[in-house]
Amino acid sequence: MPLGVTVSMAMAAIGGCWWPLDFEPSWMRALANWMPTTWTMQAFNDLMIRIQPMSAKLWPLATTLGLGTIFLAAGLVRFVSLDN
Repeated sequence: MPLGVTVSMAMAAIGGCWWPLDFEPSWMRALANWMPTTWTMQAFNDLMIRIQPMSAKLWPLATTLGLGTIFLAAGLVRFVSLDN
C-alpha cells in the first residue's frame, strides 16, 4: 500500500497535477507523456481554462484509456505471477 501511494503521488506530480508542465525539465516532460494524469489534466485545462469545445477532450480521453489499459494489463500479469 505505501508503494502505491508513493507511485501515485509521483505520477500526479510528474503529470502536471501539482504544477504546470512548463516548470519541469525537458526529461521530465518527456516522461510525463506516459502518465495518465498528464492527459487528464490537459483535457481538464482545455475544457475549463481554455474554454475549448467538448471534442477537445477526445484525444486525451483515448490516451488516458489506452495508458490505463496498459497499466491494468501489467498489474494483472504481476498479480497472476504472484499467485503461482
